[in-house]
Amino acid sequence: MLPPLKKTDGHLNPYSFNATELLNQSRAYFPWPGQYIFVGGIRVKVLKVEVDDNIILKPGLFDCTYGSMLLGTKNGTIRLLRVQPEGKKPISDQDLINSFKSKNIEILLNKDDYA
Repeated sequence: MLPPLKKTDGHLNPYSFNATELLNQSRAYFPWPGQYIFVGGIRVKVLKVEVDDNIILKPGLFDCTYGSMLLGTKNGTIRLLRVQPEGKKPISDQDLINSFKSKNIEILLNKDDYA
């Protein structure tokens, strides 16, 4: 018998999993415990993702310079299509990017947070 899922199981880990594995996790973990990631200290629920084979980013690199929210994984890149910032309604990746003061955002997620 498998152990029950915990809320922390939904913490999206781009350093340990490839793009396809994270896509499958997003399906398996919806609606509970759901997937989430911390961006700039803000918890962001990840509601819908897709694998993006056109752009290769290094693992943990969160990039908005291409007009969509991309996250580099262990092997490949995922696009965060639908997200929900903490305390807000679900929105598209485009709406979240438009809410940023700077549109050209690249954040390298701290690998120590995923150990």
